[in-house]
Amino acid sequence: MALQKVLLSTSGVGVGKNREAMKSLARSILKVIEHENPDKVVFFSTKEADKTIEIVKNLFKEKYGYELNYEVHHVDQNDFNVCFSKMIEVASTYQGWSIGVNYTPGTKTMSAALAAVGAFLNIPIIYVSGKREGGVVKEGTEVVLASRPYKFKDLLTLMKVSELFNSLLFNSALIEAQELVDYPKKDILLDIIKGYLLWDSFNHEEAYNIFNKYSSKDVDFIEKFGINKGFISRLVKSQDLVRMKLLLIDLISNAERRIKTGRYDDGVARLYRAVELIAQIALTEFGYEEPIKLEGKFAEKYKEYKDDGEFKLGLAKKIELLKDLGWDKADDLYLKNSKMRSLLESRNKSILAHGFTPVGRRVAENLLAEVERFSKDVVEKYGKIKESARFGIMSFSSMM
Repeated sequence: MALQKVLLSTSGVGVGKNREAMKSLARSILKVIEHENPDKVVFFSTKEADKTIEIVKNLFKEKYGYELNYEVHHVDQNDFNVCFSKMIEVASTYQGWSIGVNYTPGTKTMSAALAAVGAFLNIPIIYVSGKREGGVVKEGTEVVLASRPYKFKDLLTLMKVSELFNSLLFNSALIEAQELVDYPKKDILLDIIKGYLLWDSFNHEEAYNIFNKYSSKDVDFIEKFGINKGFISRLVKSQDLVRMKLLLIDLISNAERRIKTGRYDDGVARLYRAVELIAQIALTEFGYEEPIKLEGKFAEKYKEYKDDGEFKLGLAKKIELLKDLGWDKADDLYLKNSKMRSLLESRNKSILAHGFTPVGRRVAENLLAEVERFSKDVVEKYGKIKESARFGIMSFSSMM
């Protein structure tokens, strides 16, 4: 079943504001009605321009033998914002209808407002052209032109996509970008958003496979794409201790993004894992890789944690082992750092671990600061590498 169709149209008084001018304008409006064949016409008018609508109504009945189905809404012809607000409000009541807008008649303010509605809703905007005499389209030369303002709509969509992306709402940005009509890099944009979504979900290999297809020139809408691409490439291709250190930086960056968006429980859970990874890196540097295998006095001390030849140590015991091995940061990191232990305990009490107590912003930010303090000792050039892992800002300013 075909959708019902409504035509939104401004009304005016024509050049000269006399009876003949109104008749000429009415004929052009009728031409649009005949071209569009709507089920209903909605006029935006003024008291004075209502006379033109009367002429349209009479011309329609004379020609077709039945009444035109229409309604009239009065607007302030000199206030763009008032006009636009009224027009968009009325247009919104026709959801599910096929809508067109005729912005030919009326004041410049009224026409501009209705054209803006058409552009905002991405619906056809209609204009009557033809040979002009004295500023009026000559009868018999009228041509109805209709176009969809997709360029304007695409620009609005790109602004929304960048806003969502920069707010780290990658799924929403992906859905919004699907609405683009004529953006030449649409496929690249969709791919890149998906790549960052995968990276944000720790799917590094898949993210790398996407990023590796494009150059910085291809992705000129991300300010530091090349730098991000370099980090993810290095992470994917690295091994052993180097990989662990890059994963630590990526994990902390991920936690920072969660905190930025108010997802404090998620952020703290990642930071807890980061502390475990710091301990794991330190143990690796002492020659103890996962799964941990101990001998001699260490095997005796931690024998209750032995399972099938492996020693399954929790965070506290790993750091205690590090102290036994002579790591000079064991006390400062955890064993004698009551602040760190208290902050990590908030993770254990959260819904993501063993409790129901929500994690607040202050706890998350304080834990981030503590974790970064130790990470700078563990990873050489920590700040520079972490900056390369910071997601670039999306911007389409060159199109605006």
